[in-house]
Amino acid sequence: MDLEAFVSLLRAVISPDPALRKEAERQIKEGKEKQPAALVSLVLQTVQTHSDDEVRLQAAVLFRSFFRGVIDSEGHVWRQLGDAERTQVKQILLHCLDTEKNKLVRNNICDTISDLASDLIPVDQWNDLGQVLLAMIQSGVPVKQQTGLKILSEIAPVLTEQLAAAAPLVCRIISACMASGQDVNTRYTQSVEAHAEERMSTCICICVT
Repeated sequence: MDLEAFVSLLRAVISPDPALRKEAERQIKEGKEKQPAALVSLVLQTVQTHSDDEVRLQAAVLFRSFFRGVIDSEGHVWRQLGDAERTQVKQILLHCLDTEKNKLVRNNICDTISDLASDLIPVDQWNDLGQVLLAMIQSGVPVKQQTGLKILSEIAPVLTEQLAAAAPLVCRIISACMASGQDVNTRYTQSVEAHAEERMSTCICICVT
């Protein structure tokens, strides 16, 4: 299947025609079972390069669905990928996170990263993600800061050591964002602070949520 054919499948998935939807879903399921690496590559190309927001959104939603469930279970997409393909998945997700302008697409990318990282970090397969997120939070770019906090809040339970060490810095950044009038989601800040405090005997956060 080439990229054009795959995009047609994505459009068919949201078609009002039940027959088209059913056939598209069948082909995607078959591709996931028989050629998972090829399907993953098509999804990543679409999320990364397609100009239509709706198409990118459908690709992002589909991609997130690949990583639900226990990652070590038989048939899980991650188990079907080689090391190079796994590295590519992580690199492109982070690239899309940095470049995506559409909020819905970006949120789905965030959720996919959170889901995947929650499984990979405990087994030392995404150790540099914490530093990437901290760099986003320190970037001074509101969208990147919000995105970094969103993911950090979701993966905080598996990132406690790095989070504990960086908690004062993160709290200062959050406080500065709030002082400048940026809309910082308190759910994110509370989650980040709470999990950091679990690993710190003394944690003085200057953030007020």
